[in-house]
Order: sequence, then structure tokens, then C-alpha cells
Amino acid sequence: RVHLSVDSAGRVRFGDGERRLGRTRGEAFFDVAHDAARPFVVQADGARIRALGTKFDVRRQAGGVAVTLLQGSVQVSPGGGRGAVVLAPNQQALVGPGGAIRKTAADAARTTSWTKGRLVFRNTPLAAAIAEVNRYSDRKVELAGAQFANRPVSGFFDVGDPESFARGVAELFDLSLTRGPDGSWRLAPGPARTAGAGA
Repeated sequence: RVHLSVDSAGRVRFGDGERRLGRTRGEAFFDVAHDAARPFVVQADGARIRALGTKFDVRRQAGGVAVTLLQGSVQVSPGGGRGAVVLAPNQQALVGPGGAIRKTAADAARTTSWTKGRLVFRNTPLAAAIAEVNRYSDRKVELAGAQFANRPVSGFFDVGDPESFARGVAELFDLSLTRGPDGSWRLAPGPARTAGAGA
């Protein structure tokens, strides 16, 4: 099973000896049945991910590809095939454009929460949280005031509901919130003032 996130696409090629998916853009979550005779392989930019019965997330982002493992085991290698790493649950491999791989600890449940219609933030810098919220809606959240960009945000929000997120952040940091004519939400320093639902 493949769950594609917003603005994401992939190309499936199944054969007798291999199940392959080439990802052209975006993010996807994979739930892979075990089949030793036909391993499942994801090719994303300079990363090759091989799975045998597992659940994992692959996200193409600025600076490379992030692979996060929820369950099972995956092998991640650069395009050249050397320097492969094996991930355990709640680990992430970051593959840079030059083929360098860095393995780190990760919160896989949080990373894959989008598959259940939720966005989970835990001490996430506000600018990064806004960027994630904006991936799932045409009604963008904007932040005026760079001094708030790195303020940590924690919480659970529904995918595609930028208004609830913007209102929560405005209350948390005592920001003013106004709505633009295009439906966007603007957070700005200054006396707290929250736009009405129909503003």
C-alpha cells in the first residue's frame, strides 16, 4: 500500500524479481508485504531503499531524501550502492545529493501522522510548522516578524485546517491574526487581535 502526500507522484514497475517504485516528487508512506523472492525497492533521487516487510516514509526535500522507518527494517543506500545503512524502527536516514548518508533517531509516529489526517508538532520551530501546514492547503499561513520564526510549537492539528493552527499560534504567542482577501491567515507581532471567522 502506498499513501501519497500532497503534490506527490511515483512510477510503479513490478517484475518477476523485483517490485520497484520510482518517486518523482513529494512524500509517500509505504506498507510493504514480505516477499523474499520479489524485494520492494524505492528509488528517490540519489537514494535507494530496499524493504522486506515494513512500514516506512520517504520524503524528498531540500538537500536530499529523508527515509523514516515505522516498523520492520529497511536498507538505505546512495545511488552508487556503497555506504548503505540499515534502519531500525524510529530511525531516519538523510541522504544528501552527494550520496552522504546520516542516520539519526526519529519520531516515526509523528513523521507519518499525515497519513491519518493529523499534523503533530513537538517543539517544532514555528517557521517549519507553518511550512508543513501550508503543504496541505491553498489558504496559506504567513508570519510577519522573523523574531518568532524559531519559537517552538507543540500540538496536534487537522490536515487542511490552517485556520485552527493560525488561531492557536496567535493565542500562544500573543500575536495579531488577520485574514487576507485570498483566504490566507497573517500572523504579526503587535497587540493581540484575532480576525473573526468571516473576516
